[in-house]
Amino acid sequence: VEMLREALCMHPNVSVASTTGMVVDYARLIGATVLIRGIRSGSDAEFEMRLAGDNRRLAPEIATVLLPAEASVADVSSSRLKERWREGDDVSSLCPPAVAARLATRLAGVVA
Repeated sequence: VEMLREALCMHPNVSVASTTGMVVDYARLIGATVLIRGIRSGSDAEFEMRLAGDNRRLAPEIATVLLPAEASVADVSSSRLKERWREGDDVSSLCPPAVAARLATRLAGVVA
């Protein structure tokens, strides 16, 4: 969550949060009317479409927008990013600079 906040800090109308409850309950609590969900693949899309439908039934006033990843980063996941970093690959084109820096700091002392 902290890395997302850093990566999106230049957008004052975007907030990043986590909750242990239902996301639509949290969205209502903070007055959000749109949920943005990222998708990387067809299986992500299928899962997110079902979730969006459930959320729409629970909170019809809250829209869900599915945002597909660019093709160049569609196969990137946190585990894949860590794997590529451990292999010595330059991951700066796969994530925001703040994420790459934090990844290097966190993984510098970890043996693959």
